[in-house]
Amino acid sequence: MGELWAYLRLLGENWPQVSATGETNHIERTAFQLFWFYYYIPDPSHLDMLDELTKAWQPKYAPDSEADWTQMYVYLHLGAALAVVLHENEGLSEALISLTEKLAQCAMRLQATSSLLPVPITYEEAPEYFNDDVPIRRSLPIVCSLIFALLFYIRKAQGAWEQAFDCCDAAFQATDTAFGHHRFNSDAEGAIEFEYVPVIMVSKWIHPQDVVEVFENLYKSSAGPVDWSRLAGQCEELNNCYEVAMDEDDSPPFYVKSSLATVQTQGGPAFVPLYSLGQFLSFAQGLCMQRLSPDAYRRLREDDEKDAAKKRLQRYFFWETWDRLPVEAREHLISADRLYWDREGSYDSILNHLRLACETYLEVAIWTPWSQWAETIVLKDLRALAAHESAMTASGTRLGQFLNQMFRSSAFSNYVHANYGPNAQFLARDLPEALQRLLELRNRAEHPSKDQPRPSRQEVASIYEQFIGIGNAGVLTYLAKVLSGS
Repeated sequence: MGELWAYLRLLGENWPQVSATGETNHIERTAFQLFWFYYYIPDPSHLDMLDELTKAWQPKYAPDSEADWTQMYVYLHLGAALAVVLHENEGLSEALISLTEKLAQCAMRLQATSSLLPVPITYEEAPEYFNDDVPIRRSLPIVCSLIFALLFYIRKAQGAWEQAFDCCDAAFQATDTAFGHHRFNSDAEGAIEFEYVPVIMVSKWIHPQDVVEVFENLYKSSAGPVDWSRLAGQCEELNNCYEVAMDEDDSPPFYVKSSLATVQTQGGPAFVPLYSLGQFLSFAQGLCMQRLSPDAYRRLREDDEKDAAKKRLQRYFFWETWDRLPVEAREHLISADRLYWDREGSYDSILNHLRLACETYLEVAIWTPWSQWAETIVLKDLRALAAHESAMTASGTRLGQFLNQMFRSSAFSNYVHANYGPNAQFLARDLPEALQRLLELRNRAEHPSKDQPRPSRQEVASIYEQFIGIGNAGVLTYLAKVLSGS
């Protein structure tokens, strides 16, 4: 064991030179194994060695520099192992507080850059194939959740109620990174690989009654302004997370007590009944909303609708391809989805949002690579390509120009057959037919006439369902899968 400690410390102290060699695959596995060993066996006799290792691997922060993912992975695992041993043997000591704050800063840096999972976790061919990189990759978000859970109790002990509530939310947010990317086989070989293990673990680390106590003190406190809108959203998120943990762990409901929810009996003293955690968090969300101004309340409801639309689109239709869509395309799809479910809204706008989403995505995913291919293979004369570009932007909608200048050209047919094989027919025929139908409906909505009346609500709903995949494969969702190689 002593040789392993010395070797790891030497690697950490000389990490820039070591990482340049590229021979670092085994380091993540070693850090992973050490953390889980000390998580279950927090041996105090190894405190000094863990402290030396953690300090050797601590990243040197430089503004605007990219995070070294492997170095942060090792540092967070070793530091979390040290934190577990400290907590088990010393409680909330000064050493634990200082260490946890440093680890949380590192975890937030990775979380802010969406780097908790640097590469997709995949299975080869059959879904039952076990990839032993899965538990190693999934361990990082779980470790970050544990760090935020420890920081929750530190802030609670310090009376920093709003920060404590934020830490609870951050702990669950990290678990969302742990299982949101892929659907995993239910017969996985390690517990860490089960889809909902991370959120279940956090629900056991942060006891529901402690969450209630933090909220009570925060609600009663007058120390500085509180962002009640954000707090209301966090109450809803925590309600969802604890509910998932309870359902997946097949455990009974969490029951809590709160002095904010007392019951006054007729002629007798008030008493504090037991409430399910879900009931209390819904009640707490309502208390937060009562403290909002009318404008803040309206913005909160609008944000809730946008978030709900995003979750619907990502979880039920686009899956892992959602994050690969351009930001502008995602925003237009969210707007279209909100209008689709709002039966009293301006349904004509769905067509325009859907058109703009398609234009933005097609520009990046098809037009640009096809233009480059055409320049090399077909349009040898650069002036011809420039004229082609000019025609694309001369007049009309971008979607109409895509149809006229790209999809209907023989060069595009050659391009998709050369690059997309079995999906060539979809790209060369089915996709442009659907886009043409969308454009026709949009033009009728924008410029209705006696011969071309405004499209009915049913026609608009039908084209939206065709593109998103409600009751069918989905033109846009299938396109995203084809172009991402899913």
